[in-house]
Parts: sequence; C-alpha cells; structure tokens
Amino acid sequence: MKPQVDYGKFALAFAILLFLFLGYDYFRKRNLAKAGVTTEAVITNCKKCHYSFCYDYMFIAGSDTCGGTISSSVRLSYQGNEGCAGRRFLVTYDPDNCSNSTLDLTQEVPRSR
Repeated sequence: MKPQVDYGKFALAFAILLFLFLGYDYFRKRNLAKAGVTTEAVITNCKKCHYSFCYDYMFIAGSDTCGGTISSSVRLSYQGNEGCAGRRFLVTYDPDNCSNSTLDLTQEVPRSR
C-alpha cells in the first residue's frame, strides 16, 4: 500500500512562504519610498537571462561601493555589453542597507562631455 501524501500541509506551507515573501517585499519597497536616497549608478554588465535582460550595476553610498542586479524586459542595447556597460541611471537605496536598492531604467543620466 502506498503512503498517502497530505497535500493540504504542502499547500499551507506554500501559502505561508508566499505570504512571508510578499510581506518582506512590501516592507522593503515601503522603506525605500520613505527613506530612500537617490544617486547615480553605472551599468557594469548586461546579459540576456531567460526571457528578460539582466543588468549589473554599481554605485557609491557614502564611503561604501554597493551593487545590485536588476532583471527587466527593457533592452538597453542591441550591441551586447558594449552598448550598455558604462551607461548611468538613477538608483534609490536604503541608507542603512545599501544592498536594498532599485535601479530606475527610465531615468538615464546624460553623459558629461
């Protein structure tokens, strides 16, 4: 006789994990909206990842150099890494934890001459 699998417990555990993740994400975004600091970030690497594009970026927060990765459907360049690496965009970060940041791909900073 096969052991019976209790899918109810699995569904409950999944629902709890989903609720925790959504709660964490909500409070993280709310904290960025309330106390976030905006500065410039530089794209360091561009690559295709699954059905979107991934962009690695770096920025300076006080005396720390921080970075992050964003996945977006926005394609910055049709020339690969050379066309988008070095481009500057605005980034908002948490001054207490600079790893909590979000890059705004709609706010490109013009290059100085």
